[in-house]
Order: sequence, then structure tokens, then C-alpha cells
Amino acid sequence: STAWNDGGNWSSNGTALSGAVYPGAGNNDDARIGVTGTFTNQPAIASALPHSLNSLTFGNSSGAATLTINTGVAFNPGDFTINANSTANVIDNGPVNLAGNYSTSASSTLNLSGSGTFTYNNIFLPFTNAGAINQSGTGNVSISASPISNPGTITQTGTGSMALNGSSAFGSALSNSGTIIQSGAGSITFNTFAILFGSNVITNSNTISQTGAGIMTFNEPFSNSGGTSDFSVTGASTLAFASTFSNSGTTVFGPATVTIADDFTNTSGTTTFGSGPATLSGEFTNTTGTTTFGTGLVTFNSTAGNTKITNTPNSTLTFVNVLFTKGHFLFKTGGGSSSNIAIASTGVMTLSSNAQLDFSNVNQLILLSDANSSATIAAIPAGCAINTTNKVAVQRFIKGSSDIRNLSKRGYRLLSSTVYTGSENGVNFYDLSYLTNSVHLSGPGYAANGFDVTSTANPSIYLFREDIPPPPSNSTVFTTGYNWKGVAKINDAPLYKIGTQAKNTTANVFDASYNLPVGNGILYFLRGDLAQAVLP
Repeated sequence: STAWNDGGNWSSNGTALSGAVYPGAGNNDDARIGVTGTFTNQPAIASALPHSLNSLTFGNSSGAATLTINTGVAFNPGDFTINANSTANVIDNGPVNLAGNYSTSASSTLNLSGSGTFTYNNIFLPFTNAGAINQSGTGNVSISASPISNPGTITQTGTGSMALNGSSAFGSALSNSGTIIQSGAGSITFNTFAILFGSNVITNSNTISQTGAGIMTFNEPFSNSGGTSDFSVTGASTLAFASTFSNSGTTVFGPATVTIADDFTNTSGTTTFGSGPATLSGEFTNTTGTTTFGTGLVTFNSTAGNTKITNTPNSTLTFVNVLFTKGHFLFKTGGGSSSNIAIASTGVMTLSSNAQLDFSNVNQLILLSDANSSATIAAIPAGCAINTTNKVAVQRFIKGSSDIRNLSKRGYRLLSSTVYTGSENGVNFYDLSYLTNSVHLSGPGYAANGFDVTSTANPSIYLFREDIPPPPSNSTVFTTGYNWKGVAKINDAPLYKIGTQAKNTTANVFDASYNLPVGNGILYFLRGDLAQAVLP
């Protein structure tokens, strides 16, 4: 039979037992399943044993062994050992409580299924999983030890929960140097407690993966550390970090819903936010690593007095869809000219709940543009503000051509600026010198007046005067003699002082200057970007 409490199913030192003599009928019994011999019937515990076991060992002489605990039956196996090359299938429908040593090898496997609880609770002993633990079904697993380390593999495929509660007085309380995979819709919670010289940081130096719709919760600081560390998400899961998150390996959040309640730090690693939403409530620091944002909304939600968002590499940190709410956010970039903050061409930056953004320590805030779209700052509500200290670059993509005959790409464009260079008497003015960073410009005086084209002095930019009659007919050659006046100087002081022609001047010369208010348009002749050869 399969009955555990049938002595005829057991032997002791090679002698068959009988009747009511079986492991657990007496005190301090040791049970071994398939250690020295083969057996046919897999054991099942239908009722509570009279006594707790001293130890339970699964051997390697009979392949996989399956132990079934019936609903509501409490089982206390004491020390729990799975020998090398052995598999223990535990169908747990009643509480299993381990209080002794847990011992496995790299080739041992524990498969947990059923609806009951599987508990290891001994804060005076370490718990090391050298083999594989596979949790399926709806049951719950709780492991409390000092410390917990996983050089093996932990896999959760069911809908149950797993709680890893590590503690330590010396060294790390909870570490993973193996593999943790969550492919089901269950939950895994990581908790740590440290005293004296212990560390409460949850460390991953190898692989943690979410491929299903499960939940992972880290209730203490988490560190994805080391060149081989990989934290990857491909399922629509939930990640909750109740403390700090630090990455120096590779982290891919994918479609997960991510919450980081404290500081985020990316140091020499690669962090990729994906299509899922993310909420960050602490400071954000990207040092020598790379942080990439996906299409998911990233919310910076802080009630601290000043929350720093720092990007120190000589590269641009580009947000896509980002919301700043409640806090006062201080942005800072490194000393390199390419160390900037940007909004992607498909992105939108939104402020709410009295958020204050300070870009005074940033090289540039760049609103990017490409052939398909341009970055957007949503309408700024009352109580919110952006301080840029004149360091905003707003891009606008215009398709050019190296073919002088291609008028669909090479020709005049009507433009204006949404940002300003300086103010006088409450009026904001913008300059045109920034155009020389991207496109070819021509005008009288050539380089002396700020233009790079030397093959022609014809103006690339015109200003419109409403107080001068237009050309008499559509066939009249376009010149500075009518109501469009050519821009003749763009490098005056201050820069928003634009050189052009006086009202009655018809020649292409520089004899008057005017300040150009924000919102006033220009007519600009596009030849192409600086990579194109200069053509007339």
C-alpha cells in the first residue's frame, strides 16, 4: 500500500517492519525514502504522525520519489535532505514544517505542489539551496533562515506564494548567485533583517527572471550587482521595491508594472524601462552606466524637499513619457558637452500637483524631433513650474535634400521659436545663431556676420514687414526691395539683436537692427543639414 503508517512498507537496517512500527511512530525517528533500495508504492500521509521525525532523506536508488500529505495533515520532518541525483516530489496539502537542516546538492531536485503550506523556520541555521526547488500549485512556501543563499535554481510556476525571509549578523542576509524564475501568476516576497555586522541588502549576482503575470516584492534594499547579473522581465508582471534599487549589471523591466519607493541608482550597468508603467519615489542617479526608457509612463513621485535626478555620463538621458508630480526635482548632468536631459520625439513630459523642475545644473534640456514626430511638454498647470535658465533646445525636423531640383525638400519654410534668449522690459526675444549648429546659412558679410556659406551672399532668412507694400505681382523676383527684408547679421551682441535692412533700403546690406520677439516668424530657405554640400 501507499500508507506511511503501515509498518509493512518500511524496513530498518535491512529488516522488514510491520504493524504500527513506522517512522514517526516513535521519537527521533529517521525516515529514508529510496536511499538504499527500490520501492513500488509512493508513500502518502493520511493522518498526523504521533511524533515529529528527526530527519527525512530522499535517496538516489529509485529515481524520483513522491510524498503526498493529505489535506489538513501537519507533517514535521526535522532535517530535510535530498541526496545527489535525486528528486523529491512533495504533494503538500497540509502544513509541512521544517525546523532542522536543509541539505541538497547541485543535482538534487525538490518539486513542491498541492495547496498546503511548506515552511522552513529556523533563524539560527542557514538555508542553502544548491539544487533545484520547483514550486507549482496553489500552496504557499515560507523560508526563514540565517542567512538564505541560492546558488541553485528556484522556479515558481503556479499561483501560490513564496516568502524568503533572510537574516544575518555577519554578511549578506539573502543572496542569489543562481537562478530564480517566476513564470506563473504567484508571488515571491524577499525580506531581510540584519544585526551587528550583517547586511540587509538583497543581492543578485546571477539571474532573476519574470516571464508570467506574477508579483515580486523586495522589502529591503536590492542590488543587481556584478557583470553577469541579469534581472529580466518579459511578462506583464508586477515588481515592487519598497526600498532602494541599485544596478551594476543588466536590468530589463519590459512590460512589468514597477514601483521603486526609494532611490534608484544605475552604476556601470544597463537598465531598460519598457512598455509597462514605473513609479519612482526617491532620487534617480545614472552614473557610468546606461539607462533607457521605453514607451511606458514613468512617474517621479516625491514629497521630499529636493529630489535629485542626476545623469553624469557624457551622454544624453532621454525620457519618453514622463510625469513629475508633487516634488521639487533638481536635475544635474556631468561636465561633458553631450551630457544632457532630453524628451524623445515621441514623448510627452507632464507636470502635476505643484511639481517644480529645476534644470539650472543641466547642460541642455532638449526636446527631440524626427521625421515622424516631435517632443511635447504638456500644458503646465497652475502651481507647477520649470526653471531652465536659458538652456532649452527645441528641435524641429525638416526634410532636406542635396538635389537643387528637389523643391519638395529644398525650399522655403515658415518657422518661429518657442524659447527665448533674453528679455527687455518684460518682452522675450530669441536669436537665430543656433541655426548654424544644424544647417547652412548665407547672408551679406559672410562669416563676419555669422554665416557659413561663402558662395553667395543671398539671405537664407527673411523677416516680414507689415508696413511695406508687397511685390506688384507673383512673377516679381523675390528680393529685399519689398516687404520681406533679408537677415544680414546673426552674431551681434546681444544675440537677439538681428541685423537686416532699414525700411526704405532695397539693397542686400546690413544697415538696421531689430529685436525678434518670441512667436514672430521667419521665412527660412532650407538647403539641408551641415552634412550636405553647400549649393547656391
